[in-house]
Amino acid sequence: MMTMNILCSFVFWSCINITELVILCNSMLVFQWPRTLCLKNMCLVDGQQRSNCKNEIKQSLNTGGYRRLTIHGLWELGKYTDCNNNGPAFNIDEIGANKMLPLTENFPNLLGDDRVFWKHEWERHGKKTGYTIDEYFGQTLHLYNMYGTSITNAINGDCNPGTNGMTVQGFSNCIMAKAGIEKPKIALFKEFLWEIRICFNVDFLSIPCPGQSNTHVLLKLPPDDHIQKRSAGNDPTQWSNLSVDSFAVCPLTKITKNGAIRIFARELILLLLLLLTL
Repeated sequence: MMTMNILCSFVFWSCINITELVILCNSMLVFQWPRTLCLKNMCLVDGQQRSNCKNEIKQSLNTGGYRRLTIHGLWELGKYTDCNNNGPAFNIDEIGANKMLPLTENFPNLLGDDRVFWKHEWERHGKKTGYTIDEYFGQTLHLYNMYGTSITNAINGDCNPGTNGMTVQGFSNCIMAKAGIEKPKIALFKEFLWEIRICFNVDFLSIPCPGQSNTHVLLKLPPDDHIQKRSAGNDPTQWSNLSVDSFAVCPLTKITKNGAIRIFARELILLLLLLLTL
């Protein structure tokens, strides 16, 4: 009987320990080039191109600002189900006050409220790291400080693709040499640099990122006046080979098929309820 009790206790505490186990994953720090992100989120309003980026970002872009990388997030490298997912719900009060200004400057939501963006990144990725909320954003800022400035300087310097462009492979090799990292993954929107993703092992040592396939594609940076010209509604053929067809209609100016069905169903229900009351 005593042996059975000991065995049951062992099984019970083993199960408790298993449920509390934090499964660490390799990670990926994702930088974004703000001009391209704003270009990617253009939409049509009355036939003119308008940026969905928030006003202070657009104003900064149009005066030559944000020629630097900002943070998109610190992501798990691998399948979502492979990593720990026991983190708490997002609570901004758990982020140390000393991190708020650096987060606002280097981890901004280019399209809206910063806190909404941070909440999304925590819920989608941060909960899988095994960190507290404060530790997750602290580690993200630490990695940004280690690599963000050096890569930004490289993009504005020796690694600048210029007007003729540079192959993704050549750009990647240049970034590796200047920043001291292993092979990053480069993401494009059309021909423009969109994201640079740096991969790490569980000890946050840089490792080669998998999955780069477009190594011979030419990469460019959006010109400084790209956003201004698009938001002014100029003829896109004057300054880019991007067509108007590559942009979405703003949500407020378009009713989707599903939206139309929901509106019709709602009106039908209201009509039936009205008939029933007669």
